[in-house]
Amino acid sequence: MTRSAATPDTDDTRTRMLIAFEMACRVFGATGTDSPTTWGWKGRTLSGAINLAAGPAWLRIARMPHGHPPSVFWTGNRDAHRELPASVPRPRLLRGTEFGDDAWDYCAEAFELLPASLLSGQPTTPWSVLPPQSWWQGLRTALRTVTGARTSRFTIQPDRLDAMMGRVLGSGHHCAHPSLWEPAHGDLHWANLTGPSLQILDWEGWGMAPPGYDAATLLAYSLPDPAVAEAVHRQFTDQLDTPVGRCTQRAVLSEQLWARWNEPSDEHTAAMSAALGRHA
Repeated sequence: MTRSAATPDTDDTRTRMLIAFEMACRVFGATGTDSPTTWGWKGRTLSGAINLAAGPAWLRIARMPHGHPPSVFWTGNRDAHRELPASVPRPRLLRGTEFGDDAWDYCAEAFELLPASLLSGQPTTPWSVLPPQSWWQGLRTALRTVTGARTSRFTIQPDRLDAMMGRVLGSGHHCAHPSLWEPAHGDLHWANLTGPSLQILDWEGWGMAPPGYDAATLLAYSLPDPAVAEAVHRQFTDQLDTPVGRCTQRAVLSEQLWARWNEPSDEHTAAMSAALGRHA
């Protein structure tokens, strides 16, 4: 049986993550619910609703090999809680802890459970009607606030991004100079956005990135639906239709295509390849 990207890569992963979820509940003095859990990429994360003593919450478990140096994703949500202004709409972090076993280290984080709904069950384009203009204005304001934060985090290291561009586009392609980079969410797609009330989820990978990185990322995920892609482009024209913005779009598309290098082509991959061809 072929496993999707959003399922555990092995049965051992599934078992260990479920045990880690139960252990985190015990540490937090929480109980589970009947709501379905959500798996992240290859089972690297597992999330689901729980009940804390203070009320309902959302528990997220992440794993990494035992003894490995923490990646940028390991502390992202906790760093965002400390370093980003409260005015950025996002779930409030309630509890956090780390523990491990003989093979894996685990990070458990409990967030407030929001009443808003995800705009999509997948990163690509939303299922229903696009949000109103007020929602877009709120998103722009939130992202602008993020760019004003101070952080030493990087969503992706400049040399790694340049390497991806070189492999996908050929030698001589580089992104904007790191001196121009600014803080970004780092993974802005439709499954990380809520409506009708705007909340931006999943801050594990936020950090310094090329200017317009979030706008370019949301556009890249919207490409399978031309109408949605056009709407995103219209909302962020000031960031996308500049020399730096076009360079950032090439960088984001190269990064996304490199991540899919060994995977079968699909509609989204084809749309991104076509867009990269227009920007090359």
